[in-house]
Amino acid sequence: MRFAILGRLQVDRGGEPVEITRTRRPLLVTLLLAGSGGVGAETLMQAAWGDTYGRQNSLKTALSQLRRLLPGRIPSARAHGYRIALRPGDQFDLVEFRRLAEEGKARISTGDQQAAVDSLHRALKLWGDPPLADVPEDPIRLATWRQELLWERKVAQQDLLRARLKTGEHQELLGDLRRELADDPLSEILNALLMTALYRAGYRVEALRHYDMLATLLAQDTGADPGAKLRRLRDEIAADTLDLRILDEDEPATSATTWGCSRVCLAWKAAEA
Repeated sequence: MRFAILGRLQVDRGGEPVEITRTRRPLLVTLLLAGSGGVGAETLMQAAWGDTYGRQNSLKTALSQLRRLLPGRIPSARAHGYRIALRPGDQFDLVEFRRLAEEGKARISTGDQQAAVDSLHRALKLWGDPPLADVPEDPIRLATWRQELLWERKVAQQDLLRARLKTGEHQELLGDLRRELADDPLSEILNALLMTALYRAGYRVEALRHYDMLATLLAQDTGADPGAKLRRLRDEIAADTLDLRILDEDEPATSATTWGCSRVCLAWKAAEA
């Protein structure tokens, strides 16, 4: 069986779609997101109807309908609540996305940039437009899951941009990076990638000018200076000694706009493991 949640919910059995009604889709998506750990009845009721008052019988009815559509896949509730039972041979786009994203990151670290580009392209193609269309934004638990999935997607997008830069797509990347920065203008990694792409494409003065513009923007919006890595990147561009390995160096993340995963993201992944 194949499950997909990164765009709109899709369930296929033997190549034939399983039709899940609009009112049951948030319920099934919540079960899939919960994984083997399960999810409580209250969260399921809030996901499906937005509240829990007098919804117990409605939940039993909805779960019974889903069990008829997916026989043997929704066991009776246990200590941690309800869950979906995935089997060997099942396909789940979230699992495949994470596998390909990790594969791409590993190939970047080993220097196989074209293979990284291929893996990351495949990972990101699994996402629909709009992303997570059937994932409710409430309750808080689902909102957190949604936020962290979108963060994982953003990290994969940034890894892809980094790998493409290392394959020599300096000129081609300029437009893509500027579009990404329009949505996240204070992202240090995106600004670093744009400065590097400008420099490698022969626009050294523009790269330095972009740093000055970013420094002004940060001072106005946050009262902070660019991070140590961006300052070093600027110095290396000014000295004409830029080494691309600077993009691979790790440093602790201090906010969602820095280089790494947020604290919430790390905690969620630890809990998931």
